[in-house]
Amino acid sequence: MRKLFGALVAAALTLTPTLAYAGQAPDVLVAHRGVAGTAEQLKYQLPENSIPAWQWAIDNCADIVDLDAQVTSDGMLAVMHDETIDRTTNRTGDVQSRTLQYIKDAYLELPQDLDGNGNDDNTIYHPPSLNQALDFLKGKTDCNGQPVKICIELKSQGWTRTMVGRLKTVLQGKGLFTTRVNVHSSNLTNLGYARDAGYPNLGYAVTSTAANPSAATVKQYGGNVFVWVDKTTASKINEYDKAGIRVWMTTLDDTADYQKAWDAAGPDHKVYAWVVNDLLNAKDFLAAQA
Repeated sequence: MRKLFGALVAAALTLTPTLAYAGQAPDVLVAHRGVAGTAEQLKYQLPENSIPAWQWAIDNCADIVDLDAQVTSDGMLAVMHDETIDRTTNRTGDVQSRTLQYIKDAYLELPQDLDGNGNDDNTIYHPPSLNQALDFLKGKTDCNGQPVKICIELKSQGWTRTMVGRLKTVLQGKGLFTTRVNVHSSNLTNLGYARDAGYPNLGYAVTSTAANPSAATVKQYGGNVFVWVDKTTASKINEYDKAGIRVWMTTLDDTADYQKAWDAAGPDHKVYAWVVNDLLNAKDFLAAQA
């Protein structure tokens, strides 16, 4: 049964400028799906890939807000991470086999069972369309007064050259077809479509099971590479950095991950971004290193 949640935790938090951290700190922090991870969603009572999760991230000085985009059965664009909507909503089915309206009419869920019926509990929030997400984010600013950057991952297999072109049109219509928006994917066909369409800021997302590609390979698909924190060495970061590639370390979930990312980076900011599930926890770690 649907449960109503109270005011966002973020409303009680103070907006503060982004801190400048020392040493091996990243240049920016990326709020992964706004808030991501089971423990983190329960901690803040916010569902991933949702408007309130992105607002919380902005209120807590995220430099970049991350989201996932997929193609629905009716050729529309929904924000959803998994190939199915089963884990994160009170409905079921593959994203590619459901209409956008069906997905938007679902309720986002938190991974908890307060009423003891064996099912995750609904929130009052619905999965947004990509259009809704971009309309919400386009006017937002970060804690330094700059337009908050947006990171969009092209997920699953529904992306065709036509759909990548449609996304370009959507971004252009909102004034977002700029370097403010990074578009990335682990599907090199998708990235090839985006490269051919002239996307200004692209990233090669390495899968968790793949070896880190050479700098030359990454450069074929853009100026950013997303690498897994537990599979990346300082020498690889230096290779990318020397080639002018910005390194995004993903996905950092706890202190052990932060320490790995810290140890892998050099003192002169060889890592551009940390993609983190809990923005505040990551900021606490970085503050302790100063």
